[in-house]
Amino acid sequence: MSDAVYADAPLPLDALPPQFQRNVDRNSPPQMRLMAAQGLVPMPPGNLVTALYMLSGDPDGAVAATARNTLQDLPPDIMQPALGDRLNIRVLDSLAQKFIGRPDYVDAIVMNPGAADETVHWIATKAKERQLELISNNQVRMLRHPKIIEALYLNPNTRMSTVDRIIDFAVRAGVYLEGISAFEEHAKALGLEAPQKGQAPPVVPEGLEIAEDPVEVSAAVAEAAPEDSLFSDFLDKSLQAEEEGRTELEADSDLSDLEREFGDAAGEKKSDAGGEKKSDAGGDSGLEGYTGKDKPQETQERVKKGRNAEIAQMKISQKVRLALLGTKTDRGILIRDRNRLVCMSVIKSPKVQISEAVAYAGMRNISDEVIRFIATKRQWQKAYTMKVALTRNPKTPVGTSMKLLPFLRKQDLRSLASDKNVPNVISDRAKQMLKR
Repeated sequence: MSDAVYADAPLPLDALPPQFQRNVDRNSPPQMRLMAAQGLVPMPPGNLVTALYMLSGDPDGAVAATARNTLQDLPPDIMQPALGDRLNIRVLDSLAQKFIGRPDYVDAIVMNPGAADETVHWIATKAKERQLELISNNQVRMLRHPKIIEALYLNPNTRMSTVDRIIDFAVRAGVYLEGISAFEEHAKALGLEAPQKGQAPPVVPEGLEIAEDPVEVSAAVAEAAPEDSLFSDFLDKSLQAEEEGRTELEADSDLSDLEREFGDAAGEKKSDAGGEKKSDAGGDSGLEGYTGKDKPQETQERVKKGRNAEIAQMKISQKVRLALLGTKTDRGILIRDRNRLVCMSVIKSPKVQISEAVAYAGMRNISDEVIRFIATKRQWQKAYTMKVALTRNPKTPVGTSMKLLPFLRKQDLRSLASDKNVPNVISDRAKQMLKR
């Protein structure tokens, strides 16, 4: 959040009306401040909450602790009216963090025109569906602070229909969302062209302010559509399984399939002693641990078929978002999707680890564009297995493969020299290097 929200300096005394300033002034007697910290000084709700916030930072530990406890325990008939007041942005920000688990309080903060955009952005990263709907309906805030749109997109609790709506809004408003790696793909999935990256952000019209009129939460939050529920249920189950450790086993199985498709491109081999996978790269294969033996084969296949069937029913924009928010199992399915927007969303996902990228680089039945994207990632090319995978994939640009050949060991050069699937210029070059 901004420095304005997180500033450490105490609020000035004039944050309160003159008649209450002595109750929070650090030069006043401790007993006077303690009475205010206990909530014993009659004040309007907004003033009381502000005073307790100020006293929470009192140098007297007893006063500060008492103020924090009083603030925490204030009844709703005091807190709700206070949250509707034009409180200081730092007070509202503090209350948002303190009461993020209280939906009714968060509703009020989100709908308070005086809340800082940075505060609403933070809430958008943590909140549940109802608050996210309220936030998404405030176009002034989103236009003024586009990171709110990014937070809504990346929060699994945001409805899919809402995500499509705010992406549409961002595109039409000329906002480029750098925090969403697949922003361009999602826009195209909706039949739109994303704004150019780096272009000047739109100027919020002067005088355009958030409405002061109170709005009923029920009027601002429509009932979720069945399509929203299907996507959210799938994502919830997927993320819950990953949280419980089950998805990792499924993902191991899925990447094991990729390894089989990859073949020996990683330079891996079975040891004579125990059949354990080892790498000629000195342990930097990026594929260690993916044995695919953690579950019975039929269970693995049943899980994968079920997930495949559910994903197949999704719209393109849903698949694009799943590629960013889902699990390794989900990405292992989506990388094979025939639609290039989906594949590119997978490979652009910040969640993709080197182990996945190496496996994808060895696949010969995925989009050429995915392979070209992998080939541009210098960080990934530091892994020896990535160099091998790219040089053995006929979809890799010839120029990239030629640059990687000098880094290969003789064993892998011999394999390339006899590989009829790679371009002749690559196999010929490998033969020439072996003769030296």
